[in-house]
Amino acid sequence: MANGDETIIIQSGFHVSKQPTLFQKPELAVKHGAHSGSVIINIKAIPGAVAYRCQYTTDAAPSAATVWIEVDISTTATIQIDHLIPGTTYSFRYASISSAGTSDYSRPVTKIII
Repeated sequence: MANGDETIIIQSGFHVSKQPTLFQKPELAVKHGAHSGSVIINIKAIPGAVAYRCQYTTDAAPSAATVWIEVDISTTATIQIDHLIPGTTYSFRYASISSAGTSDYSRPVTKIII
């Protein structure tokens, strides 16, 4: 009816809303933990996210057929993973969870565990 005319929308007693915009996927950083076999994953916080789902695989070149292991669903953007095998290459990824649902998974980050 209003065809996007903000004046008509406001005069009708409604609030003007903007179309959702695409956001750039935040970076995922993986660094070595305090002891051998541990890593700390830092996710750049996403506005509106209430939790983050983190996964890993030992596949150095993940594909669509890769089996991912669920690590944790955390309410913080920092996750520590212990008991990994030193000398093994791991790939890590995450998805954010918000009221709109679960996002797509991030691009995997690969790290050799020490």
